[in-house]
Amino acid sequence: MSPDQSKIILIIEDSLTYQQALKREFAALKYEVICAETGEKGLEAVHNKRPHLIILDLTLPGINGQEVCRELKMDFNYRDIPVMVLTMHDDEEIVMKGLEAGADGYVNKNEPLSLIVKRAESFLQTSKELPPMLEQGQESSSFSLSSKEVLVVDDDLTYVQAAKRSMAEEGYQVRTAMSGQECLVKIEEKVPDLVLLDLKMPEMDGSQTCRAIRAKYKVEDLPIVILTASEVQEDVARSFEAGATDYVVKSGDFRVIKLRIYSILRRKHFERETEKIRGQLYDAEKKALIAHSEKEAEQKFSSQLAEEKERLMVVLRSIGDGVVAVDEQGKTTIINEAAERLLNCTSEEALGLSLGEIFVVSQSDENREKESLSQKLSVVDKEIYFFDQLKVKSLSGKSCLLEGIKSPMFDQNKGVTGAVFVFRDIESRQKVQEELQKTSKLEAIGTLAAGIAHDFNNLLTVILGNISLTKTMLTDSPQVTGMLTEAEKATEKATHLSNQLLTFSKGGSPVKSVENIAGIVKESSAFVTTGSNVVCEIKASDDLWDTEVDKNQIFRAIQAVVLNSKEAMEDGGVVDISIENVEFSDDDKRKEFLKLSKGKHLQINIKDQGCGIPEENLSKVFDPFFSTKMVGSGLGLMTALSIVEKHNGAIDIKSELKKGTSIDIYLPATEEKKPVKKKEKEVALMKSEPSNGGPIKRVLLMDDEDQVLNLAALMCKKAGLEPTLTHEGSEAVDLYKKSKEEGAPFDLVIMDLTIPAGMGGKEAIGLLREIDPDVRAIVSSGYSNDPVMANYQEYGFKGVMAKPYKLDLLKELVKDLFDTP
Repeated sequence: MSPDQSKIILIIEDSLTYQQALKREFAALKYEVICAETGEKGLEAVHNKRPHLIILDLTLPGINGQEVCRELKMDFNYRDIPVMVLTMHDDEEIVMKGLEAGADGYVNKNEPLSLIVKRAESFLQTSKELPPMLEQGQESSSFSLSSKEVLVVDDDLTYVQAAKRSMAEEGYQVRTAMSGQECLVKIEEKVPDLVLLDLKMPEMDGSQTCRAIRAKYKVEDLPIVILTASEVQEDVARSFEAGATDYVVKSGDFRVIKLRIYSILRRKHFERETEKIRGQLYDAEKKALIAHSEKEAEQKFSSQLAEEKERLMVVLRSIGDGVVAVDEQGKTTIINEAAERLLNCTSEEALGLSLGEIFVVSQSDENREKESLSQKLSVVDKEIYFFDQLKVKSLSGKSCLLEGIKSPMFDQNKGVTGAVFVFRDIESRQKVQEELQKTSKLEAIGTLAAGIAHDFNNLLTVILGNISLTKTMLTDSPQVTGMLTEAEKATEKATHLSNQLLTFSKGGSPVKSVENIAGIVKESSAFVTTGSNVVCEIKASDDLWDTEVDKNQIFRAIQAVVLNSKEAMEDGGVVDISIENVEFSDDDKRKEFLKLSKGKHLQINIKDQGCGIPEENLSKVFDPFFSTKMVGSGLGLMTALSIVEKHNGAIDIKSELKKGTSIDIYLPATEEKKPVKKKEKEVALMKSEPSNGGPIKRVLLMDDEDQVLNLAALMCKKAGLEPTLTHEGSEAVDLYKKSKEEGAPFDLVIMDLTIPAGMGGKEAIGLLREIDPDVRAIVSSGYSNDPVMANYQEYGFKGVMAKPYKLDLLKELVKDLFDTP
């Protein structure tokens, strides 16, 4: 579509360099461009020459972008002008503030100018020109989310269901489609108010679907918002060329998506209402001018004025923000339904009252706010006033936290005739911000917990290693050896406790090994219920398949589910646990519902006899912070789900009030067999002279903890190795290079993954592989769930050893490395 040279674009941007760059792009397409450096000059430009599009920087001197946008959207004459805000930030909270102020969309300044131009042209093409007049008597329709229908199109069933649930919570009517072809069928049946369309779909992608909608149904007015996984310029440009209205980056957090949809639908609504009202006003003026007599004109004007007042009330009823109008004495003349709801009063109660009687400042803020309120909201004051974080009480005593604007009304002589107050309740938004702060605190706790676990594992390495070494020296004292074995078991339990701390951190990929799931379930359930009035009865099939899992993570997942069952039975009872093999075929409905791959799986069913979960809460039990209990963080089941999904598994939950809850955990089975654990006496001990008669193996040890380093050296000597010690990665690389050049290379390198004050193992292995592509290196860390530990081969390591470790484990790992060609 070629540019309309009659369109005017206003750019409000305080960076002259960026402003002129944008101006050149639009001027090259023959648009008329107006520029302003401040919010005040931008508003003046809007009044002087009404633009068709406003591109607005959020950060401006004086009146900032949010205040400019809010003032425009509260002004009946300009609220239908689309506003596209500019931001240098990727922070969703900053973006959301711009959208909440009334912006119709946003773009990041870091995007290419060509992409910003395409987005702006999309706004210009979808914004309607106002007609000169409409038929008199048309009624305004109220803007209600429940009357708006959104068609969500995505081939990802989980995302479609999540989007549908999130949109339905806001009151939208939601239909869904899983492909481009199904989308066309749904539009054939009924045209929605907006289409949310995934860009990447098989057979018929989002761009092709968008183009087909525009060509087949001629619905140029239908907003189509493209969902894209990343802001790739070519993908976004292709979407706009196909006829998309806007695009948004795909995310599991739907707040920005919902605000974007709300802004688009609200702008469409305002355009229609503005068309009607302006047309009716134009019609009324025309009929008044052609009246045969001044009396007849006056009578008709009075009649039309009454009609326009009624239509104005219809428009006011459709606005989601509260609106209160007062006369020059400060007495209330108009109050809309939104204001009645926010202030919990009726129009009959409010009309004729003063502002001080409607906006009653809360007792706690009375001394600080009362004088300011009376001054700033004064009717005789000609200044526009923005108020924020204003605590008030309604006539009925209801408390509200408001933000809004006071705008004076003038007569032809610029005398003040009253004022209009537009406001909204921001308490719900504050709750969202509080939840975000809670999440931030939890992440901080997670970082702290991971650090504590790392340091604790270093200490346990020293304790467990010294116990292992001492046992080898006291083979002739069975009683002392037995005591050391008990200490060794207690230290291993402490290791498990240390790994529990990692539940609070984000963690990485699982460090997997082939395991028998029945043993993990028995150990984990016993850990939770020991000493309580709840018992676990476990039934497991004799021929259970093995599974490849991170034993510690799955232990925590089972523990979280069993703990949830235990807490649901305050008076005690039995938790029934069954474990069996299941195999999904291609057409298995459960496989599709749970998003599992076909083939062999293990099903763990955990069923309690507790109070059950209400049906309306079942979809929320895996949400962070959601809990129906008086205690707890609401993170247990969310943690379990996260762990199981990292293992390519799934969780399904069923519950009935007063009868209990049943949770199924599915994990993929493996064809590999769990290796038989060698007895201690069968572990091949490496002698000082290797069995093949070769020289003693030289090992380079790197760790920043002296105690761990010295212990590892003793273990290596006990295993028949000759250790060289170093504290940091760059020093280890230099030693390795020097020894290779001197003809006495190291046979093995064992490196700590994390060195706080220097180069760690992850960086050092890359440099070592440049020196020697065949380097034998083992990675070690107290962060047992670090991604490098889970995928050590991808980084160039030959083996992995999580702290704390024992002598026997070191011997086995070293023997395997040198036995492998």
